[in-house]
Amino acid sequence: MQAKIIPYDDNPYDAYAVRIEIEGEIVGHLSRKDARKWRSKMISECFSGAVTCPAKIVWDRGADKAGSYGVWLDTDLTLSDSKSERNSALAVSVPAKQSNHIEFLVNELNRFELSNCRVGDEVNLWVADQTKQIFIYRQGTDFGEGKIGICPDGFFGVISAALGCEASIASIYEGGCKIVCKLLSKAEMDKREEQIKAVEEKRVQEKRQKLIEELEKKYSPKNSIKAIFNINRNKNLMKGDKLYLDINERR
Repeated sequence: MQAKIIPYDDNPYDAYAVRIEIEGEIVGHLSRKDARKWRSKMISECFSGAVTCPAKIVWDRGADKAGSYGVWLDTDLTLSDSKSERNSALAVSVPAKQSNHIEFLVNELNRFELSNCRVGDEVNLWVADQTKQIFIYRQGTDFGEGKIGICPDGFFGVISAALGCEASIASIYEGGCKIVCKLLSKAEMDKREEQIKAVEEKRVQEKRQKLIEELEKKYSPKNSIKAIFNINRNKNLMKGDKLYLDINERR
């Protein structure tokens, strides 16, 4: 069969979805991960709109011969590596004496995710010891989303052996993307941890203060409110007695 791969921009659940049609009927969607890979290839190869590719409808009978149908698409989702820069003016020069700095080009570059980045943006490096790879993610993404690409294999040993690192986008150009990475010393790591701890403590204090302010506000409910409190046993308490609530700031 011939299938059409179509960006589904108005999908109510995912604005970056990609649907598959055969003979005008929607037969399924690419997975979230593959949809973003496809959009990256569209940017790299200047695709737009629907793209046609060979497809095969298959039937997985299963043990009970009921099974389910599926569709195999004959298309390549492999992402290309960055090529060297032609315009050296876009590069960020790093003095040779700064031995704690390294630069590398991004492999398996996802141009769709890169389109959300700018030169100078910080990126996260995640070391996958099992596969001996280092994955590059743009900031502000969680649960494996926002993957820009991977670090060349030759830099795995250096980065994985470092106590920590700070990485950012040095340049974005027609042929790819360059990352600059600073390897952190123990003193720099300790300072960084102190800064993170200070920010977290400040956030907790602000949240606590906001909660206290909310609890101290006068509240006039439209309807009655029932609440259950755990209190110490007191023989002097009788049913119908009034109780007063106070804020214990130490907690």
